[in-house]
Amino acid sequence: GKTCRDGRLMAARLKESGDVTLTVAVSRTLEEVERCWQRMTGMITLQDLVLEEVAELGPPEVSSAGPALDKVALEVLKVGPRLAEWNQNCLYKGLCCTQRLEVGDRVISIGGSTNVRKGLRLPSPTVSLVRWQDRKSV
Repeated sequence: GKTCRDGRLMAARLKESGDVTLTVAVSRTLEEVERCWQRMTGMITLQDLVLEEVAELGPPEVSSAGPALDKVALEVLKVGPRLAEWNQNCLYKGLCCTQRLEVGDRVISIGGSTNVRKGLRLPSPTVSLVRWQDRKSV
C-alpha cells in the first residue's frame, strides 16, 4: 500500500473500493508505545443515531498532527444517554470493544470522509475510530 499524510488524499482513498489501512500516531517514543500502549481501531455504524446528538466531541487533547489537521480532528469528550445505551447493548451482545464509541476515542472518519466535522449530522453514520489502551487492559 501507499502511505499518505495529506487529508485530501486520505479522503480519496477512503472513498475508493478496496481495503484501506489507517495508521494513527500518538506522540510517544516507539519504546513507550511497545511497552505501554495498544492501539485499537474500529469501524461502527451508529444505526438510528446522529453522532452530534449522542456525544460531545472536541479537539484532540494530545496530538502530533499539527494545527491544520487538528482543526478537523475530533475526539469523544462525553457520551450522551442514547450512546451510553448503545454501548451497553454492544457489551451485552458480547461485541468487540471497538464496536463501542467511548470517551477519549479519536474519530478518524465519518461516512468515509476524514473531514469529520462535516459528517456530524449524518443519520446512521459509519464511524472509523482509534483508541489507545494500556496493554494490560487489552
